[in-house]
Amino acid sequence: HPSPPAAAAAATVSEEEPFGRITSDIRQNETVMLFPTLAYKRLCTSSGKARWATRIHGRAVDNTRKYRRRRMGMTSAAKALGFYPTSDKEREMYQRRMAMFTLKAARRRWVGFDLMGLGVWATSGPNGHFLTDLQVSDDKLPLDIPEHGRPVSLTYTTLPTEDGRTWSSQVFFVPPQGISVISDIDDTIKLTEVKDRRKMLSNTFLYDFVAVDGMNELYSLLKDKGAAFHYVSNSPWQLQPDLQDFLNQANFPQGSFHLKHLRFRLNKPITFLKNRLGLRPKQQPEKHTTAAPAVPSPAGAAVPSERRGGGHNHKYDTVYSLLQTFPERKFILVGDSGEKDPLIYADIAQKFPNQVDRVYIRRVEGDLRDENHWENIFSKIEREKWSVFEDHRTLVQDVKSLPMS
Repeated sequence: HPSPPAAAAAATVSEEEPFGRITSDIRQNETVMLFPTLAYKRLCTSSGKARWATRIHGRAVDNTRKYRRRRMGMTSAAKALGFYPTSDKEREMYQRRMAMFTLKAARRRWVGFDLMGLGVWATSGPNGHFLTDLQVSDDKLPLDIPEHGRPVSLTYTTLPTEDGRTWSSQVFFVPPQGISVISDIDDTIKLTEVKDRRKMLSNTFLYDFVAVDGMNELYSLLKDKGAAFHYVSNSPWQLQPDLQDFLNQANFPQGSFHLKHLRFRLNKPITFLKNRLGLRPKQQPEKHTTAAPAVPSPAGAAVPSERRGGGHNHKYDTVYSLLQTFPERKFILVGDSGEKDPLIYADIAQKFPNQVDRVYIRRVEGDLRDENHWENIFSKIEREKWSVFEDHRTLVQDVKSLPMS
């Protein structure tokens, strides 16, 4: 089987087991966040057996310590950008969400995991993130996973700390064949108003997340078709816990998360909030980060640079990797017109014409571009494969016409 990607600075990939350790090295003042992930089936060339591969990802932080200078810088930047809280409710929300960016990382902590009786260890990197790869033989799974159909969710849990605490999340075992939905989050299923910087930041830090009207109903129809869901967004990992709560409260299907690693520059907090928050892409191509891929590709390699049109793009690379990882699955790509989703999805659909079954683009408020604009972007894609919509109800009949996964 292919080797996993090399260890990275943003998160540590670990396969070693600490000698003699039986508990996770998380102290009483620290906590762990685990992120939902996926598993895919591959054939092990050495044994000839089918195996499921997954990558566990999480973050360890200190609940009682904050980067003081970072907190002060973010507060000053928030006031300068005009989205500082003005009510008790806004202040409480602001402090809670901003804490995810200012809590100190719990570095070099050993975290153990148990998945179906298999143990594996990871160590947290400089920013508290950790990654670890795990493979399990098909015949060791507690239930049969078909070659075709909907994903099967299993729970993975950390080994207990010395004071008995554990944390859990989900691994979605995605069959080789079936339907997968790759969905953006901001302004696709959650109202963020990315094109207005002040509204974007206020909706991110001050207010409860609000669902785009009707999108949960559309996704329920896709779920009934047996689809797997992969949430791919430029939102940072610091927001994942709140985004998970949003999915639960708004009745969106559960799925794997593929968010963005951000590097905080202490001397540029305003730039961080304006551009590097990840919700509003920079105009220039981004430099390649050292973070390991969100999805280990079958070849264990990054997306070739000539296939992504220059600089590194988190969303493009992740979508590309997902399609490579599941070459027999059909994909529905869902995004919005406010960012780069149409261009990214058009290019992906052109490169994977046999896998991309549909592209749905939600037209954001104030977007007045006409049909000629969209026909130009999707000129190399079959017309029946793409739709730009304002009301989710216009897609219901098309979704109902899709085959069952």
